[in-house]
Amino acid sequence: MRLVGRRLAMRLRVVSLVIFALLVSAGLGEAQTFVFRFAPGCSKVTLTLVPTGSPSVLSLVGYEDNCGTDPRSPVYGTAVLNRDGGFTLGFTTSVPVSVSGGPDTAVQTNVEWPAGASSGTWNDDDGNSGSFVFDVLDQPSG
Repeated sequence: MRLVGRRLAMRLRVVSLVIFALLVSAGLGEAQTFVFRFAPGCSKVTLTLVPTGSPSVLSLVGYEDNCGTDPRSPVYGTAVLNRDGGFTLGFTTSVPVSVSGGPDTAVQTNVEWPAGASSGTWNDDDGNSGSFVFDVLDQPSG
């Protein structure tokens, strides 16, 4: 059982390092697109990280898929590389009226992704929270 736990821990560290490397490389070069899931729910957000000229600040643009339904919700915000190697993301999701069903058509979301972690945590201004998970299966290939 210990061996299985060690292997799992090693895999999580490798995934974390790969994610960190991808996010940092996005900050240094071209725009990169990633898919994340708002666990425990089904909604996913596709974020393109766009360099800003600063190695520690990236612009975020993309959309939330509203659990695979249309219309999708536009997303915009900022990602900051912290001194400890972790990331803080802050973004606004513009929720179409047909999805929100009411006057609140924007949601502010904050994500803390610690250095070396396999996922981050998220919370929004509606009081929701959970894990912010890099969705390896939904990443574009090639």
